[in-house]
Amino acid sequence: MKRRRLLVRALVLALGILAATPLFTLREASSQTAGDMEGSHPIGIENETQRKLFFSLICMCGCPRETLGTCACNFAHARREELRAGLAGGKSIEVLQAEYAKRYGPQALAVPPNVGANVALWALPLGAIALGAIGVVFAIRKWRRAAIEAPVGVPMTGATDEYDAKLDRELRELDRE
Repeated sequence: MKRRRLLVRALVLALGILAATPLFTLREASSQTAGDMEGSHPIGIENETQRKLFFSLICMCGCPRETLGTCACNFAHARREELRAGLAGGKSIEVLQAEYAKRYGPQALAVPPNVGANVALWALPLGAIALGAIGVVFAIRKWRRAAIEAPVGVPMTGATDEYDAKLDRELRELDRE
């Protein structure tokens, strides 16, 4: 019993830490200002490499999670120019994504990488479903055992008989009225 309690406490602590992790990793974009969100620039994706890169990164201007491939604000325009320069300098998409994530935080990636704590994004729901299924199996077994052990055909006596008699009397009185 103590082991079970300890395991439950450890699980709750681990889930609490996992839930609080984003609070410690959030960072604001360093060059964000209200003026960055204004203006409109053509996106001008020139090739498939740029398309892949721009749609894999989130604009950090304050837009509602638009990618650099769709956001037309000044901030996104400046980031696209920086990324184009990086591509022209021979950097790969993966390197540019890593630099962007380092600069603006992991929330700047459109799809989080499947490493480290991000694995929990997939593992926790699956684990919860598995634990729920195990709980249902144990509950069904317990109910089945209780149903098998219950005496069959034994008449109920005691308080229920008194209750039934009182109910019958009250119903007869209501019928008379």
